[in-house]
Formats: sequence, structure tokens, C-alpha cells
Amino acid sequence: MKQILSAFGDGTRRVAGAPAILAAVLVLTLLVALPPAIVMRGLLAQSLGQSLAADSAAAGVNAEWWEEFTSGASGLGSAFTPRTMGFGGVLDNLSRVLDNRRLPAAVAVVVSGYVLLWLFLVGGILDRYARNRP
Repeated sequence: MKQILSAFGDGTRRVAGAPAILAAVLVLTLLVALPPAIVMRGLLAQSLGQSLAADSAAAGVNAEWWEEFTSGASGLGSAFTPRTMGFGGVLDNLSRVLDNRRLPAAVAVVVSGYVLLWLFLVGGILDRYARNRP
């Protein structure tokens, strides 16, 4: 147990000693999330517009509008369901894996791009941490 805690402490010190990598990972995560978020914002703004449903949605959940939106949505909009809000998104993805169901194509493209980007970067990040370089 002492070795485990020692290794954990060493790893924590190495990460804390290289704040540029930590900041770059945060910025990279935000940059990857930004384009789909902008697309979703546009879809929601287009659907809600200046309607009474927009006022209702701003005040709380408008289940009728949400059901109407998801029934007519395609692409990234089809992933915007009550199951994917908050921690439910993690559970929905886990359920999809266990039930052998596919992700919506637009979500699969974003996830695939994120995974490929990390595969490209993780080797260099781990090397910098292993060599204890900031």
C-alpha cells in the first residue's frame, strides 16, 4: 500500500510540476467541445426562436417542446435527449455499450475525433511526465 501511495504522490507532483501540459489539456478539451456546442446552440435557437416555448424553456424544462424537437431532429440534435443531460449522459453511453446500440453518427464522429486526437498526444504527454520535464 505504501508503494501505491508513493507512486500516486510522485505522479501528482509530476503533473503539478508541468502546469503547461495541464493547461493545454484543458484548452484542447474545450476546443474539441466548442464546435458541437455551437452547432447545438444554433439548432436550439432555430427551434425555439422567439416563441412562448423559449420563455417556458428558459424558466424550466418544457417537455412538450423537447419531445417535438427530438422527434424532428437529425445529426447532432438527435443526441439532445433527457437521457443525455448531466450525469445521465454517462449512464446513457454505458447503456448503449452494454446493449450493443450505436451512437448517433454525428456524436460518433465527434467522439472518434477526440479519441484520435488523444491517441496522437498521449505518448508525448506521458513521455514528458516520465522524464519529469515541465
